[in-house]
Amino acid sequence: MAVRRGGHEARQEPGGRPRRSSQALEEGAEPRHPGLHGPRLSADHRAGDAGRGAERSPLRRAAGRGRSHLRTNSSEMRVCWAHHHIPFGVGVACPADLAALLDLPQVPAVKICRLTRHPLSVSAQKKARVFAETVSGDVTAAVEELRDGLQDVLRDAWTNISLAITDVDVLLSEPKPEPEPKTRAGFLRCSREITLDPNTANRKLLLSDGNRKVTLTDQQQHHPDHPDRFIERYQVLSKESLTGRCYWEVEWRGGGVDVAVSYKNISRTGSTYECGFGYNDKSWSLYCSTNSCVFWHNKTQTLVSDRPPSRVGVYLDHRAGVLSFYRVSDTMTLLHRVQTSFTQPLHAGVWLPYGSGDTAELIKAE
Repeated sequence: MAVRRGGHEARQEPGGRPRRSSQALEEGAEPRHPGLHGPRLSADHRAGDAGRGAERSPLRRAAGRGRSHLRTNSSEMRVCWAHHHIPFGVGVACPADLAALLDLPQVPAVKICRLTRHPLSVSAQKKARVFAETVSGDVTAAVEELRDGLQDVLRDAWTNISLAITDVDVLLSEPKPEPEPKTRAGFLRCSREITLDPNTANRKLLLSDGNRKVTLTDQQQHHPDHPDRFIERYQVLSKESLTGRCYWEVEWRGGGVDVAVSYKNISRTGSTYECGFGYNDKSWSLYCSTNSCVFWHNKTQTLVSDRPPSRVGVYLDHRAGVLSFYRVSDTMTLLHRVQTSFTQPLHAGVWLPYGSGDTAELIKAE
């Protein structure tokens, strides 16, 4: 049913509620979209919201609570929380994670919505752009302020943690290394069962007795190709890597022997200085012949004794950087001690430099 009001015709909806025509909208009446905005706020509610908004940050004022409305000066523009798709909306995003961080309502976005079906005026569009830039600027400033604050907090926390760790390191510093044993029985308590690695043995070395004994031969042994094998020098390394406190004994017969320790990455081929025990910074050796005993490291030799032992005891405290060579007896005579810093696990090594039949054996602790 049509009803005339104020010179305009309005259609009466069922239930007696008039529906305004598009002509009425065009003549300046304020549009309303109930589906998007919900019921109007009373004057008391609006006054209360205005008072609370003055105490809020720019981001809170831009965001608001729930489905609150922020109006522009233009009667053609509104800012609302968009819970549904708005066909004519222009959006300013408000990420959900930022909303959660700042305790804001969890809504999809803040949007500037045009509710009229006619194009906005130039003035209204300008006001909308200014408002959008203001809201965006407020959000950006708030996020940057929050980021800077978090960085300061984390920086201070890390400084405090570093100082605490330093204090703990001082209080819980490593205890002094255990003293070196004095008797053979004391050394044997640190003994390790060591075997020789066939993959490192030169092809003229024959391993036996469970790979604890090595013999120099004239014949090439049928060792398969392996990148860890020594090519030029008659050397072999242990299969076990050595760390902590270790002790082992080597008994030799023949023209001479090199009792050594070495990093695993020592060269397997090349000149003596590259792969020979005691001729580089990767190995330490005690060379024993029939008439002398000399310590070698990094091409530097130190005369130890003119009475070489037939059995050499080797004591290693890897953590303390201690390497000692002994003449094995009930009293254990020290031949040479090294104090250094080991950077890798070590391997026991043997070199038989002379003729066929020379042997060296890793004695099993008893």
